[in-house]
Amino acid sequence: MRQLIIVLLAVMSTANALFAQALDTGSLMPALKPFEVANYASGLLDLKDLKGKLIVLDFWNTGCYSCIQAFPKLDSLQNRFGDDIQIILVNKESRDSTQRFFAKRKKIRLPQLPFISGDTILSALFPYNAYPYAVWIDRDGTVRYRTAGYNTTAENISAVLKGDRLDVPLLAGKRPAYMPVVAKASPDWEQSFLYFSYITPCRTDVNILYDNAYLRNKGRSIRVSNNCASLAELFIQAYEEQGCYRFTPANMQVELPDSLHFFKPSDINQLDRWSRQYSYNYDLYLPVSRKDEMYKMMQEDLSRYFNFKVSIKIRKLRCYILVSKDNRNTDAWIRMAEDQPDHIQLTNMQTLSIMLEKRLTRSGMTPVLNETGFSIKRVLFTSETINSFSVERIRTELHKNGLDLKEAERELPVLVIERKGKE
Repeated sequence: MRQLIIVLLAVMSTANALFAQALDTGSLMPALKPFEVANYASGLLDLKDLKGKLIVLDFWNTGCYSCIQAFPKLDSLQNRFGDDIQIILVNKESRDSTQRFFAKRKKIRLPQLPFISGDTILSALFPYNAYPYAVWIDRDGTVRYRTAGYNTTAENISAVLKGDRLDVPLLAGKRPAYMPVVAKASPDWEQSFLYFSYITPCRTDVNILYDNAYLRNKGRSIRVSNNCASLAELFIQAYEEQGCYRFTPANMQVELPDSLHFFKPSDINQLDRWSRQYSYNYDLYLPVSRKDEMYKMMQEDLSRYFNFKVSIKIRKLRCYILVSKDNRNTDAWIRMAEDQPDHIQLTNMQTLSIMLEKRLTRSGMTPVLNETGFSIKRVLFTSETINSFSVERIRTELHKNGLDLKEAERELPVLVIERKGKE
């Protein structure tokens, strides 16, 4: 009897170890025990019972704002395609903490989709370190795609149901926090390389992320990097020099015939196709003793490869100005609003300016300047206002916070990009 128990424990341990191994695209889903779920006819969901349907596992977490924004879209897609598909929401947080999150945020409309909370198995099979992401499993139980959540669209679902192959970037799974291209050639690259820089097309098989002056190699080296960035993002990073200037598309003038290629498209359905043609990885790694030179090196790299002339000029621009107004009732309103779960708090005024800049013009081409005299101030917005693009609605909310928004002209540093040789 004792031997039998030991054998059974060994078998269970082996099975769990197998489930913990990440699955690649093309792999067949293993047999898994049923999952406890919310928002489902039964309290248990067995993936094998969904055979014959396209399954989309949508991995999310409560701290991912874009994940929650996508709920209505996912709900709509499930209703549209009915029994041909099953979208399942998966998160690692416990069921109790997930329920508490939604209980405090009653204005978030819950999708009528199965929720798997407290997950460990699916996250081990499909590890990744960014959200939202999605795993597509075909009608035969084969893993077809591991891709970004924004690729869960009606167009893509229709194509897969018809048997077509999607042209979307595949995510390679959870990787080290920093894995440059050179790591593929030399696993001990930090001991082998003193200095390197490179530009590649957007690659999802490496992980370099966006970093400024990040120390590596026990503080002996420093790096600047960006992953799948637009040309606008690369030049802004190089010329802001970690806070010496503040550039955005709003105070950047690209004097080129094909300037739209500089900026990411506003239509998310065009993002993958655009990224393959017009986005880049950049990585610079050098001794920390030369950190004062790193942005100059990045500027030279970009100018040398892309053949652009870049300058900083002072020009007059039309702006939105964030100003302070009567604050007498502000504190009382904030004390009331902070107890409301549908309010979002901001304290950094530069963050507020950037957020307003993105909301007030979808193209992001109108600078927003902070002239309140504050660098830190508590400001609360309803989630609906943050998602709106209405100047008047935003101004109404700002008034409650003792702030206002006015239009005026200001002379600002402008990042000007031209083709070399232009007079």
